[in-house]
Amino acid sequence: MKRGIRIILVAAALLGLLAGCTPKWSEVRISSIGLRSFELTSPKSFDLVLDLGVDNPAPDFYVDSLKVAVKAGERPIVLLGAGDVQVAGEVDSCYVVPVRATLADGINIFYIMGALKEEQTGAFKADLWARVRLRGRFGKTIEYKDIPVDELKDLF
Repeated sequence: MKRGIRIILVAAALLGLLAGCTPKWSEVRISSIGLRSFELTSPKSFDLVLDLGVDNPAPDFYVDSLKVAVKAGERPIVLLGAGDVQVAGEVDSCYVVPVRATLADGINIFYIMGALKEEQTGAFKADLWARVRLRGRFGKTIEYKDIPVDELKDLF
């Protein structure tokens, strides 16, 4: 009987410790976004290099195949894709992220530049897909739909 109570107390203590040590995944956030460079590679595509600040109180993780579709209404206007990014754990760091952008059919660079110049980004929405994984192969695909572009930074 005493042995059973001791096992229950040890199990409760371990659960309490584990509950206090859980990673803070919900607290990972993008702290800053800056444009480092912009290069027009063709009339329909351009390359960006972003400085991305990430405040990560959780353990290390990797972001694989990040894709963003920016839309005006329901019509896609630009598709963005980034490669792998390794995010260091328990630190606020800045990462250099190369991004390839491709304009949708019927959209040209002057339309995009005009919208940015007139600060009409509030009218744009984005769909985001990313594969996030820990050190091993285990991971999860996250997906967000119809996020206002102005609020994209606050999503994380």
